[in-house]
Amino acid sequence: MALCVFIYVVPGVVVVASYIATGCTLLSGGQHAELLRRDGDSAGGYGRAQGGYGRALAGRRRAAVMLLIVAGLFATFWLPYHVVNLYLGFAPSGTSSADAGTSWVKFVASLSLLLGHSHSAQNPIIYFVMSKAFKRDLIALLCRPTWHRPTQQVCSLDRS
Repeated sequence: MALCVFIYVVPGVVVVASYIATGCTLLSGGQHAELLRRDGDSAGGYGRAQGGYGRALAGRRRAAVMLLIVAGLFATFWLPYHVVNLYLGFAPSGTSSADAGTSWVKFVASLSLLLGHSHSAQNPIIYFVMSKAFKRDLIALLCRPTWHRPTQQVCSLDRS
């Protein structure tokens, strides 16, 4: 029970609460609009850069949605592991023995642990799909010149 509370419930509540607060700040327009407006941007959404305020607001909205998705996936993908652990902790003593009837519990426990750990691999995929800057920087990192042939690039980048 302590394992579930201290490594799932408490961090989950903190992450979800902070991401919801961040998301609400980023997504609301009224009283928080001044926080989102960059120096030099006009109220109409067109500052010095083309659509500066509108583009910044759209980027912040994407970031808020991305945070909510990451928090939701954390809760969803780690929940089965903690449910199985709670079941095993509170199940009658004969249920968790090594007989053939509980082999499914061991299988589900292993599968739920794998599912929980797969969440770590999902974060970069979510960032890649939802963040233009992350995508650009990752492609630039992967496409830098090879170490063996410094003048030849692995792939070409269109930086427009």
